[in-house]
Amino acid sequence: MVAAASRTFDRTRDVPKLIGCNTRNVPYRWTIYERHLASIPKEASVLDYGAGSLRETFELAERGFRVTAVDLDLAHMNEYANDYDWSRVHHQPALTDKIPAAGKFHLITAFDVIEHLVDPAGEAIGPFRSLLAPGGLIFCTVPNRRTLSEFATKLALRAGRTLPNGEAHLQFKSPSEWRSFFVANGLEIVEHDMTIGCAVNTWFWSAQLPTNALRKVARKVRMDFNPDRVVNTIAPKWAMRGLDKFDDVTKPLTRGLFGWNLFVLRAA
Repeated sequence: MVAAASRTFDRTRDVPKLIGCNTRNVPYRWTIYERHLASIPKEASVLDYGAGSLRETFELAERGFRVTAVDLDLAHMNEYANDYDWSRVHHQPALTDKIPAAGKFHLITAFDVIEHLVDPAGEAIGPFRSLLAPGGLIFCTVPNRRTLSEFATKLALRAGRTLPNGEAHLQFKSPSEWRSFFVANGLEIVEHDMTIGCAVNTWFWSAQLPTNALRKVARKVRMDFNPDRVVNTIAPKWAMRGLDKFDDVTKPLTRGLFGWNLFVLRAA
């Protein structure tokens, strides 16, 4: 098992990004990827790029796909693999720390990873295009720089501070800038949606400000401190789900301020 302290991005108990994500105290669910996944041939080859704790790898393998999982930390992937019952899958995934040099994949997934790359065009998009089978798709999620969380992340990065949630984002783009980036690098946008509404995202990340201040005080006086308890007090589930309903109603007006971009892409 991976030690609890190192499980910064542990998603083994979350739902797969193919159908949604449990975040900001809201159980987000979407259908954009499920609809397009239906067009992928059975037992097709899939590349899960930035596989991390293998949540999507396991889901795809359970559905019968032949998965190659890529992540920089191969040791962590092997440890996370112990959390899943692989007797339930049709084909055991291949775990590697290097993107394949050759091969053809009918689907490439890149969830919450491209924003962490120094050169996303050279490190990811270029290789993706060469590895896609004819008609193959890319499922991708990237953040929106217009949100409070991304603004705070960028300020912290400029100040040289280490972020409490782990590795920093290195790419900051608005929805239209992400669209232009993908098109400029030879991809066609099949579908693009936004999720994690403006009200939920702003309220939840505003709760981080007093939490971070209290964390510093607790450190100085050497007192035990549970940041999740503070955040859940300021942004409880009932309040976040109420704001989520408000976001749904106002989405036509605030879509550009939503937290995440959901993209389905293919080679142009």
